[in-house]
Amino acid sequence: SLESIGLPTRIAAVRTADVDPGTNLFPNESLLPYLALRTTLPGGRHIWLDTSVRFSPFGQLPESAVGRPAWLLPEPGRALEATTTPGSLPPGGKLIALELELSAAGDLTGSASERYVGFEAASLGEAFEQLPPDQRNQALQGALARYFGGAEMERVELALPDQPGAELVLRYHFRVPRFARAEGQRLVLGAITYPAQLGRRFLQLGRRTTPLFIDQTDRTEAHVTLKLPSRFALNGPVAEAKLTSDYGSYVRRERQEANVVTIDEHYD
Repeated sequence: SLESIGLPTRIAAVRTADVDPGTNLFPNESLLPYLALRTTLPGGRHIWLDTSVRFSPFGQLPESAVGRPAWLLPEPGRALEATTTPGSLPPGGKLIALELELSAAGDLTGSASERYVGFEAASLGEAFEQLPPDQRNQALQGALARYFGGAEMERVELALPDQPGAELVLRYHFRVPRFARAEGQRLVLGAITYPAQLGRRFLQLGRRTTPLFIDQTDRTEAHVTLKLPSRFALNGPVAEAKLTSDYGSYVRRERQEANVVTIDEHYD
């Protein structure tokens, strides 16, 4: 279609960041798992297009394919050509807002808003679109229960992307009976933000002897307000907890005004 309107276009096979980087003596098609289009505009500028996910951001590639070796496939009159994909990282990640309220009996009620952007929004939207409503709600209920044990999801609103680069917005209300454990005059809380669960996701082995390749950045911004029962206060709010390394960063800030606790968390 692009060729027919005068835009020269080539199919490119990309060696993504999450495949074996070692040198291979013989060709191996598993080392080129991703295909994209490279279109040449009048004036010679190239635009790279992702065709694997509906409503993916226009002119952007998934993070695993950014700045990677690629080969333009040979066609009649066009030779095989080695190239490199553009190096700019696409925006992505998840933005979470939680409004929670805790009763004196330890029951937790809350409403949540999750916003996804970039390729994560497009791929999630495509996955949700293929599920019937009952299976979709069941999947969301299971995901919520992994973070808040025994959570009961009450209302769900899902706004799927309807154009390239659009956000996916998920809103829901939930209730967690006996979320906090009563110990005399104290209530003991579990985690009230969504844990990253890095160990469960990435450390299946007790010891690694080869590198672990992750296909995309995992980025989350969370803003949480928790209304405590009257006369209750958080025991020692953490003004700031900060951790940085070559592989990512984590920042958490807590404060309390009257009986409302506010938590801001950044994980990358």
